[in-house]
Amino acid sequence: MAEATTIIYWVSAGLLGLAALLALVRLSLGKTLLDRAVALDIVTAVAIASVSLLIVWRERQDLMVMLIIFALTGFLSSATIARFVSRESGATRRILSQEEASYEEAARQLSEERQAAIEAKELKQASWQEDTIEEQELL
Repeated sequence: MAEATTIIYWVSAGLLGLAALLALVRLSLGKTLLDRAVALDIVTAVAIASVSLLIVWRERQDLMVMLIIFALTGFLSSATIARFVSRESGATRRILSQEEASYEEAARQLSEERQAAIEAKELKQASWQEDTIEEQELL
């Protein structure tokens, strides 16, 4: 019986190691911030499962505090990433640097100024057309 549980523990540890390795690959190769966030959540889940396995395998109940720490870390990292994702551009889904954010802000202001200039020109042209029509009516 002890040999069967030892085999189960080793197989579980191997699968957890494989899951951690694949999650780390996804973390490093993820194209978007959301890909990396999912990989980070998987790494956190693997860490929690590994500590749980260690608690059962070695009968170390004193490690239960680590489970709470890993769970809180996972939650806080996900919440922080979600906060940053809500601030970023919808098309790219990545966190903008300070320089990129200021560049986008400048581009937005320039676009607004151009739109205001076009509206002013159209208003001036409409006013000129009204003046021309009034002059023709007077003649």
